[in-house]
Parts: sequence; structure tokens; C-alpha cells
Amino acid sequence: MVQNGLNHYFRQENYQIFLLKDESPSVKQKSTKNIPIGRLRYPQKILEKIIKQYPQRALPYKLLGDYYNIQLKDISNFEIVEQVKISDLEEKIYTYYSQAVKLKHEDSYLNRWLGGYYARNNQIELAEQFYLKNSRKNSEDPISLYRL
Repeated sequence: MVQNGLNHYFRQENYQIFLLKDESPSVKQKSTKNIPIGRLRYPQKILEKIIKQYPQRALPYKLLGDYYNIQLKDISNFEIVEQVKISDLEEKIYTYYSQAVKLKHEDSYLNRWLGGYYARNNQIELAEQFYLKNSRKNSEDPISLYRL
């Protein structure tokens, strides 16, 4: 549920409530005003609770990293944002993504993000390792291959 909400929301309110709408062809609506809307409330709290209960599961760490990455993508578009805020979000994302990797979570976006993080911090060997993970799988990640 949380993964669906973070990946397919059409609007969010203060990063606390994510709104999803059902636009499937099976739902026949006469107007766009009556489209069913679902709400995901407080995904950060849900994920933190799951991590507390099940610390050895990798997916909640990855999703909490995704949650902070949504915020980073939004504020990266503004020039007035303090660099401190951006670096704080990057560190949170790094913490959760690296924990997911330690728990053996496989995800091409996660590998690409960590590769970029290490490249920005001049740790080229580590960046290359993460980009190479994406090039060895059945479905190669073109962005990782380009960055190699």
C-alpha cells in the first residue's frame, strides 16, 4: 500500500497525505469530479513503525528512502532552498538506502541513486560498484551504463 502511494500519487499535502485516483477503464464515470480518490496518510510514521517492528526487512528502508527522495526532488527545483536542507535530505536517503542494500534489497533505482551519491562525494570506486550492479542484471539500466 505504501509503495503504491509513494509511486503513483497525483497530489500530496505536506508529504503527510498522498492522494491517488482510480482512473481505470473499468470505472465508468460521467464526469471527472466523481473519480474515486484514495488517501495514504502519514507514510513516514507507517514505515518507521514497520522498521521498529521488523528491523531485518529491507523494503521499508527502501520506501522510507523513497519518501525522502520525493521531498528532495521537489525542493531541488527551487533556487531559494538552503543547501543544508538538501544535504540533510540526501543523508537521510543515503542512510535508508544503504541499510536496504545491507539487507540484500535489489533495486536498479536504488543502485543508481547510491552510485550518484558516491560519485558526487568523489568515491568513484564505490559509485562504479553500484552502477555495475545494474549492468549485470538481465535488464540493464541505460542510465547506469551511461554514467559508467
